Amino acid sequence: MYPSNQIMSNYSLTSPVALMACQSSCKYFGIFCFFFSLPSFLYAQAQLHPYDNSRFLTAHSTLQQPSAHTFERVTLRSAINHMQSAFNVVIWLDRRVDSEQLVTLPVGQRTHFKCIELLCSQTNTEIAWLENILYIAPSNQSPKIETAFWNLAMNRSTDLWRKKGPSIQWKIPSEVANVFAQCARSLPIQIKGLDRIEHDLWGAAKLPDASLAAQWSCLLSGFDCSIEVKNRQQCLVIEMPLAADVTFNYPPQIKKIKPDRLETWRAKWTTAQINSLKNGTVSITAPVAAHRELIVVSTTPKVDPRNQTPAFNDSRYTLQFQGEAEKLISTLMKQIGLTIEPWPLPDNLKSMQIKIEVENVSLDQLLDKLAAQIHYSIKRDGVNITLESSAK
Repeated sequence: MYPSNQIMSNYSLTSPVALMACQSSCKYFGIFCFFFSLPSFLYAQAQLHPYDNSRFLTAHSTLQQPSAHTFERVTLRSAINHMQSAFNVVIWLDRRVDSEQLVTLPVGQRTHFKCIELLCSQTNTEIAWLENILYIAPSNQSPKIETAFWNLAMNRSTDLWRKKGPSIQWKIPSEVANVFAQCARSLPIQIKGLDRIEHDLWGAAKLPDASLAAQWSCLLSGFDCSIEVKNRQQCLVIEMPLAADVTFNYPPQIKKIKPDRLETWRAKWTTAQINSLKNGTVSITAPVAAHRELIVVSTTPKVDPRNQTPAFNDSRYTLQFQGEAEKLISTLMKQIGLTIEPWPLPDNLKSMQIKIEVENVSLDQLLDKLAAQIHYSIKRDGVNITLESSAK
């Protein structure tokens, strides 16, 4: 099976991150939380949190945006290719997952991330976060994959795997062995055991700029393999270890996390072991997913007013567009938050060339202009749009 094609995302720096400390006293549980992570402070630490970086935080923030995507009985590969292009994030499909199975995304109000989770619920798959890459893994495999990624990123013998690697791309179907050999040649260390990777053929694909730990975990996980760092000069491809709790020491700072966020996190991860150390740091042992979510709840997202969806009835639109109808309609879905039925569009409409120029018009006036161009009637009910052919 071929993995889905990948889209590289460009990310910008985000705000500092906060973490917490927890202590129990008598029968009551007191929670004390502290901000840390001024960039200069974080980068002075011996260990960097694998998820405390702008690549992950921006991808996560993007996926929390409202989504208007819907389609019926399309292949999983087509759905993923469409969604990662529209969401501007990378979704990588494990080679063991059947990419040709059919999926449906009904009309509904949800985030981009919930859309992907809905696809997973139909395909017996789940999401593993490899930094800014959403890895669609077979059921019950994501904890193993995330643990292998964490262990590689946190290895103390070399900081190589925490460094950002350039995007990895092959434009034509390629043997897996060739892909790994090409990637290995770009590293200043020797990787042994690549011959244990079984023969397979991968379709054209691209991985984004990400840490080498994320990139290599993505490439190896489909073969149930990982990297063991032997020393600064040599690494070994090994069988992927079992999922396990991991430990990270969080340094304290002066501000507190919002109590409601912290309590929600603590209620979900009741098995997390939290210990305050003498030097003020807080040691937390928990699944990788818990450490990742702690970074999320510790971050206060900054909302860009330009990304907020305006009130439909009060908004005015100025548009100059010339090109395929599908591109314009897809843009309206993404930027205005509309749901379009039917989606995907009929074949006779997808590549239809249209030209629209409007200035300071209402949404309904914009849709009327579009309807005249595509020879379809357009009915709107709130954010829901229905296209009906006007051809006799």
